[in-house]
Amino acid sequence: MGATAKLSAVAMPGSHDAGVWTTIGRASRACSDSAALATLYNAAGAGTTTARTVEKWAFTQYAPPASQAEGGARYFDLRALRDPGRTAGDEAQLRTCHTVIGPELAAFFDRAAPTSLVAFAERNPGEVIVVDWQVVLDGATRDGALSPAGIRQYRDYITGTVCRSRALTRADATALGAADDAAVPGLTLDQITGTGRNVINVMRPDRLRAIYEGVPDEQRDPGAWCMFDRDATLQSNWDNSDSSSPWRNGFDYTAARTSLFRAQADWLASDRPRAGAFHVTQNIWNVNPDGAKGIFNTLARRGLKDWTEVDLRPFLRSGFIDAYLAPDAPGVAARLGNANILMTDFVGTDPSGAVFDQVARPWIALNFRKFDVAACPWA
Repeated sequence: MGATAKLSAVAMPGSHDAGVWTTIGRASRACSDSAALATLYNAAGAGTTTARTVEKWAFTQYAPPASQAEGGARYFDLRALRDPGRTAGDEAQLRTCHTVIGPELAAFFDRAAPTSLVAFAERNPGEVIVVDWQVVLDGATRDGALSPAGIRQYRDYITGTVCRSRALTRADATALGAADDAAVPGLTLDQITGTGRNVINVMRPDRLRAIYEGVPDEQRDPGAWCMFDRDATLQSNWDNSDSSSPWRNGFDYTAARTSLFRAQADWLASDRPRAGAFHVTQNIWNVNPDGAKGIFNTLARRGLKDWTEVDLRPFLRSGFIDAYLAPDAPGVAARLGNANILMTDFVGTDPSGAVFDQVARPWIALNFRKFDVAACPWA
C-alpha cells in the first residue's frame, strides 16, 4: 500500500516513553510526573526495595528500541534529558528519562549498535519510523529549561548524529513537494522510503526554535537539518476522565479501556481532528506474559495492572475493530478517514517482542480495513 498510502492515513502502533526499559541508577525531578518519586528514588539508592518499586512504575518498555520495532512499534515517544552527572566534574550526557534516567540517546541513533532504532530502520528500508521528541530537558537547570551549554550539546548531537542516521531532512521533504512541515504527513510511504531516509523526527516548536537558532550559518542548509515542528505535524487527544483512569474508577481496567476507546472513537468522528495530521492518543497497556506476580507488581503496578495475552484476545478480533471504528453508522466515514492514530502504550517485560506484537495487532488490523489490502490473518 506504500505507493498510495499517505503517512497521515496509516494507523501506527506506538511506544510510550520508548527510551526507558533500564536505568543508570539515578532519577530526575525535571523528567518526572512526581518530583517526590524522583527524590525518594535518589534518597533510597539504586538496588534498594524502594528504588526497585519506583523502577517498576517508571519503566515503560521491556527492551531496546529495535526490539520494540520488531514487535510492531513505528511511533516512538522520546523523552530526552541532558544529564549533568553526579558531580561538577562529570561530562554531561544526553540520555532518555521517565522519572528514572535511562540509557544514552545512542540507544536510538547509533547506526553501529544492532539494538538501536536506526539500525532497525537500516535493516528495514521499506518501513517508516516516527520519533517524537516530546520532552527535551536540561538536568543542569532547576526547571529543565535548556541552558546555553545544553542548546549547543543538543544542536551538535542532532546535526552531527541524528540527521546523519537515516533521518528525513527538510530538503528531502521540500523536494518531495512538502511546502512546509504541516505537509510532511501528506507524503506517501513510498515517497519517504524512496529517499533512503526513513526516520522522521519531530520536536516541540519552542525547543526546536531554541536549538535551531543556534545552528551556525554553514549548517543552516535544509539538507543538514532533520527536525520537523511537532505542533504542525501532530495533533494529540488525551482522555483523562475518571472513567478512563483505573486509579480513579476503582481499578476497573475493562471499564477504563472501554471508556478510552469509545472516547477516541468519538473524537475521531468529530470535527476536532485536523485533516492531514498525525493523531496521537494514549492507552495504557501493561502486558506481562507471566501475569502480574511479586511484591513489586503489587506495590508499584496496582494502578497499571499487567494484562496477559488472554486479556488481549477480545481486542484482536474484527468485531472489536468494527466497534472501534463505527459505534454508530453516521460516524463511519469520519472514523475511517481520521483513524490515522499513533497509539502510545505501556508494555510489560518480554525481550522477544512477542507481547508488543500482540499489542500492535489491533492497529495493524485497522490498516487492513482502511486500505482493503487483504484479509487480516488474525481478526
